[in-house]
Amino acid sequence: MFGSLLRALRPGAGPDAELARALEAARAGRATEAVRIWTGLAEMGVMRAMTNLGACFANGTGVAADPQAARLWLERGAEAGDALGQRNLATLLLRPDPAGAARWYGLAAEQGDAVSQNELSRMLFEGDGVSVDLAGARTWAERAAAQGIAAAASRLGMMFHEAKGAPRDPAQAAIWWHQAAKAGDGDAAAMLGAAYHMGQG
Repeated sequence: MFGSLLRALRPGAGPDAELARALEAARAGRATEAVRIWTGLAEMGVMRAMTNLGACFANGTGVAADPQAARLWLERGAEAGDALGQRNLATLLLRPDPAGAARWYGLAAEQGDAVSQNELSRMLFEGDGVSVDLAGARTWAERAAAQGIAAAASRLGMMFHEAKGAPRDPAQAAIWWHQAAKAGDGDAAAMLGAAYHMGQG
């Protein structure tokens, strides 16, 4: 199936240069060209190309949408160690296999992927497909918030407000909600407004 797609690799060009060329094509709206380049690189074992190709099949970008092909290429990228591939595979698995999703989010989170850190925190906080682990939820929320993820900061505010995974501390809750609100989180802004109204923290 994939072998029938034309490769567009230039003779003598290295993988990094070809990845850059594919990204440039994608950004310019030449998705089919980008898919051809990523396909050639993916078949050569370039992990980011595997991830990008999987995303194309998942979204129907430059190629017909194909959930099976999307999963195949995302799994290859994830197993090769690409944090973005791990995150995208986790997102693909979130509803049918939340435990599997948590595993892949965890691997990407360990590599410093902020979106995965936040999602893993949410899953641990809510018990979504995994056992509730408030200490773990706080740890990953703190790491994600340190990278600017507003939802993580908002969750930390709630943890301090409700004494879930953190000691009850209205002042600390307000600090986290303020950070999240500045980053555009509407729920945090509402909670911060309520805290001001009630004189809490």
